Amino acid sequence: MTQKLKTKYLGWSGLKVSELALGPYSATLQDLSNQDSFVRIVDRYVEAGGNFIDLSDAYMGAEALFGQHLKSGRWKRESLVIASKTGLNTHRDDPNGMGLSRKHVYSALNTTLENLGTDYIDVYYAHCWDKGTSAEELVRTWDQLIRSGKVRYVAASNFNAWQIQKIVDYAKFMGTEKIVALQQNYNLLDRWGEIEQFPAAQNENVSIVAWGPLSAGWLAGKYNRNLKAEDLTTGRVASEVAFGLSGNSFQAKGTERTWAILDTLKEVANETKKTQSQVALNWLTKNSIPIIGARTLEHLEDALGSVGWELTAEQRKKLDDVSAPIPSPLTIFQSEMNHGRDRD
Repeated sequence: MTQKLKTKYLGWSGLKVSELALGPYSATLQDLSNQDSFVRIVDRYVEAGGNFIDLSDAYMGAEALFGQHLKSGRWKRESLVIASKTGLNTHRDDPNGMGLSRKHVYSALNTTLENLGTDYIDVYYAHCWDKGTSAEELVRTWDQLIRSGKVRYVAASNFNAWQIQKIVDYAKFMGTEKIVALQQNYNLLDRWGEIEQFPAAQNENVSIVAWGPLSAGWLAGKYNRNLKAEDLTTGRVASEVAFGLSGNSFQAKGTERTWAILDTLKEVANETKKTQSQVALNWLTKNSIPIIGARTLEHLEDALGSVGWELTAEQRKKLDDVSAPIPSPLTIFQSEMNHGRDRD
C-alpha cells in the first residue's frame, strides 16, 4: 500500500493541499465518453489522501464529467480543494468568449460552478495573461469574486515575472488579496521558470504548481537516443502537436541536453530502485506541487510512488547540474552584479 500523501500550505494562505495535485482531464484526452478510467483514477487519488483537483473550462468537458460524480456524492466536496481556470478561447464565435475581462470571467465562473454542481471554487486561476484586460480590472474582478463567496483564492497560470509582480503590486495597492499560486510548465527538461518567474513568485510567498511534470512522457523512460521524429506519431506528444503545442515535440526536445538529462535520470532511478517518472516527480516536490496527469490507473500508481522517500544530496546535485537552465547573458550579468547582503 502506497504511503498516504502529505499536505503543505498553498502559498501565503492557511489552505492545505496534497503534495501531488491531480489533473483528471488527462484520462479524457482519448475518449471523453469512457468514464471508467476517469472515475477510478480520482477514486484512487482520494483514497491515497489526495485533495487537490486541477481543472479548467478548456479541458474537453472534464469539469462537467467531474461534476457529474461530485453531485452524486461519490467524492466529498468539503474534503477537496478544487481549482479551475479561465481565459482561453472556449467560444470561438464570441469576441467576449475568452480573456480576463469582468464579463468573461463572471460568465466562465458561473458555467464552471454549474458544471461542477458546487457554489464555490477553492482556487481560481487566470489561465494565461490577457493583454487586452488591465491588471487593475483583473484584480478588482478577483476581489469581487472572493467577496461574493464564489471563489476562495485566486492564482495565475503561465504568467511572466513582470506580470506576476504587476498583479501582486496592484493587489497590495488596492488592499485586496494577492495570488496564492503560480501554475507553470516545470520539470527537469523545462526549468526556465527558475530564472525569472519563480523568484518573483517565491519572493511574494506564492506556491509553484507544476504542470507537465514529466514533459509529456519524455521523463517517463519512453525515449532514448535512438528516437526519431517518426516515432512520436502517437501518444501525449502527438496529441499536443495536434493542438498546436510544439514545446515537447521531437524538434524541441530531441537534443543532446535532453539525452544527457535522461541518461542521468536513468542512473539515479537505478540507484534508488525507483522508476524514472518517480525520480523526476520526487525531484519536483522539493520546490513545487506537481500536477499528475494520469491517463491510466497504472500511471497514477507509479506517480504515488514518487513520494514518501528522498533523493540523497548527491543524487539531487547530479540532476540539478545536468538539467540546469541556460540563462541569457543579461541574466548572468544581473546575477553577478546583484550580490546584496544576507540578513543577520
